[in-house]
Amino acid sequence: MVDTVKPKKSLGQNFLTLHKVAQAMVNKLSINAGDTVIEIGSGAGAVTDLLVPKIQAARAKLIAVEFDIDLMPILKERFDHAENMTLVNANILNFLDEYEHNDTGCTKFIGSLPYNITSPLLHRIVQMKNLPEECVFLVQKEVGHKLTAKAPSSSYLSVFLQSFYTVNMLMTVDKRFFSPMPKVDGALVKLTKNNLLATEKDPAYERFLHKCFINPRKMLNKVFTPVEIEEIGFKGTDRPQNYSAEDFICAWGVTMQHKQR
Repeated sequence: MVDTVKPKKSLGQNFLTLHKVAQAMVNKLSINAGDTVIEIGSGAGAVTDLLVPKIQAARAKLIAVEFDIDLMPILKERFDHAENMTLVNANILNFLDEYEHNDTGCTKFIGSLPYNITSPLLHRIVQMKNLPEECVFLVQKEVGHKLTAKAPSSSYLSVFLQSFYTVNMLMTVDKRFFSPMPKVDGALVKLTKNNLLATEKDPAYERFLHKCFINPRKMLNKVFTPVEIEEIGFKGTDRPQNYSAEDFICAWGVTMQHKQR
């Protein structure tokens, strides 16, 4: 199937050619009755083909979202009659805005993410009113390492994501198993919702992280006042990379307590 489709460089398309990896992606996503699984970028249908029977067996629902209009005839020919499945031609970020109006159940995500939308898409997923339970994504290996990074190598993205999800790298994927072959290897990562934040998502928490990482190479005493440093319990001569998501959540909780006094 990949041989009959010409990938578009402008869309960052690199189609997975190794069945074993597609199978691993589907196997790592737990699908239960009533779930809605959103596949991001169905491409030529390698992962979709494996998802459909699992969706049907679980009595779940699949929404396959593909941005490339030229791929829709191929996908419709293969899956138009698949039960419990809907094909959508849309930009995933725009689709999620519409999807949220009717989202009442358990949502899970799967897909191979183009590099240029990885960060905004992850932010958008975390900002959904009903935080998705699980996500299994194929990303660039470098991105996989950033998402799973721990202190003392934390980044804004790793802390923000790990504040809501346990993030695990499941396997690396050699670049030879994509068509066309990209310059870097891939990585399969799984996001599982955690309960680190005791309260509902608060935009102020994200702003707090932004402030901490606004100059990630600078010591925190260049960002916060001595009083603020004492309140949050950080060491002023440390950099934000020295702290974990748990540390930032704890510091955030302390700042909220002081504001409520």
